[in-house]
Amino acid sequence: MAVSGPPIERPRGAAIQGRSFIVGCPRSGTFLLQSFIAAHPRVTTVRETRVFAAFTPRPTWDSAKNAQTPRVTWRSTKRELMRRTGLTSRGKLVRKRLLAMTQHSARPDLCADVPEQGFAIEPYARFFVYVLDEHARALGKDHWIEKTPFHIYETDLITRFVPGARFVHIVRSGEAVVASLYDASQTRRERTWNRWSNLDRCINAWNSCLRETKRLSASPDHHAVRYESLVADPKTTLEETCGFLDLRFDPAMIERRGELKRTPGPHSGRSAMYREKVLTDTSRFKTVFSAAQQAYVLERLESAEELE
Repeated sequence: MAVSGPPIERPRGAAIQGRSFIVGCPRSGTFLLQSFIAAHPRVTTVRETRVFAAFTPRPTWDSAKNAQTPRVTWRSTKRELMRRTGLTSRGKLVRKRLLAMTQHSARPDLCADVPEQGFAIEPYARFFVYVLDEHARALGKDHWIEKTPFHIYETDLITRFVPGARFVHIVRSGEAVVASLYDASQTRRERTWNRWSNLDRCINAWNSCLRETKRLSASPDHHAVRYESLVADPKTTLEETCGFLDLRFDPAMIERRGELKRTPGPHSGRSAMYREKVLTDTSRFKTVFSAAQQAYVLERLESAEELE
């Protein structure tokens, strides 16, 4: 049986004013947005934790056959059942990710408090919040922001268990995202990228994430950012985002973005997170795909116009 995690709030230290999550389709600029926000003097961040994504099986995308309506399988039924009951059969994986997150936080001494393996989601979620709150306090910050792209499918669980959670969605051109995902499967050595060697899977993932953003965009706890706007006019875009996060825009968000050191964390990915190249065009789309593939992708991509 899992033991209860420590209380979310502790008497000592400054009160945490903001708990936020950056979500969106992979390769949409989540790293870029995270680096801007993390440069704010009141904000700290960690690398991808993937904790809430571990509670339930991830949605799958295979071919054009399930582009519009997700397949009803035991996997999807189990996922929905876990959401409703607040239970998980993946405690071992969740605990592993919590340990990795804590080890790379500013409070590695809290590793001894990670809840034992169990079925209830709540103790794990409470501990997640507790560690990130303590991480922020240890660094003299009162806001923290976490970035795991596929947490876009877990916003209901996060809202349920993280007090005051807010979500910043980033949406990038579908052509650019699909090309980037597919190209990564051909050029990156990590096995995790192999799943994107299926072109329909890349398209379905972007369409699915876009639908989630559209569905949630009217909620007061959700805010959408267009990648293209962030690149073209970072000041205006970040001022709007800061307003949503109850922060005052600080020029350091732009001036210091490239100076920040790599944020420690379990999901390392790149060696220089805050020096990510800013891509402003979709030239990769024309380079990666043949004319026939380009036409196929454009035919299948859903519209993001209403988010502009």
